[in-house]
Amino acid sequence: MDSVFQQLKKAREAKRLSINDVSDATLINPGFLEAIEQGKTDILPQTYVRAFIREYAGFVGLDPAEIMKKYDEEKAPIAPSTPSVSPAVIEPTMKPAGTIAPEAKTESPGINPTTAKVAIAVILITTLAVVFWNLARMKPTTPTQESPFESAVKEANSAADSTTARPAAPSPATTTSSHTDSLVLKATTTDSVWMQIVIDKLPPQQYLFKPHSARSWKAKERFSVSLGNAGAIEFTLDGKRIGTLGKRGAVVRNVELKRETPTHK
Repeated sequence: MDSVFQQLKKAREAKRLSINDVSDATLINPGFLEAIEQGKTDILPQTYVRAFIREYAGFVGLDPAEIMKKYDEEKAPIAPSTPSVSPAVIEPTMKPAGTIAPEAKTESPGINPTTAKVAIAVILITTLAVVFWNLARMKPTTPTQESPFESAVKEANSAADSTTARPAAPSPATTTSSHTDSLVLKATTTDSVWMQIVIDKLPPQQYLFKPHSARSWKAKERFSVSLGNAGAIEFTLDGKRIGTLGKRGAVVRNVELKRETPTHK
């Protein structure tokens, strides 16, 4: 059975549409569309993945609700099967042939107490295992936080389609540093982050960072920062920790960082 990503690609090809055709209609970056078709959603901004897949599915004629349901099923971990344990079979002790009982009795042979305890313990363990497994299956999962598609396009689509951080426009502030650029801003990420930075009065630069990326910039007076997934990137200014500028998944705009910015000791 085809995966969600294969279904999207086949539906696009069946309509004789190119990646650029889908990009022009949905406003989703072509690099993001190619990553989705290849199943490489881990390199995309995680806040926007579901919005992109839903919009893509609707444009190529698939049912977005069915596609998202299948996407969730494919992402869900497979519950391990519980091995069945059969209770111990207790067999009566056979008497040697030719042995004559002193008295004829109609009572059935008794069960060894130790064997009975073992059988009861096995049955209890099996019952508890089944109960806990069912409870684990019934445990609700935390729903993925989704952003509106319009917001996703505005905040993430302007980033480059490279899987590594890359400025949208070169600037002397990042390629060559002046001896007067004494204000240093450093950033490290824990997840995918879209970022726009304005250094002093220079043109803005845009980046799409992967998890565990690091970068630094220099300025004379100030930086102005806008972020998607603000809680997944931490900053230091002139060696002093600022921390994050918002919560995970949040969008922040035009936050100024300069020498007077409060820092954490």
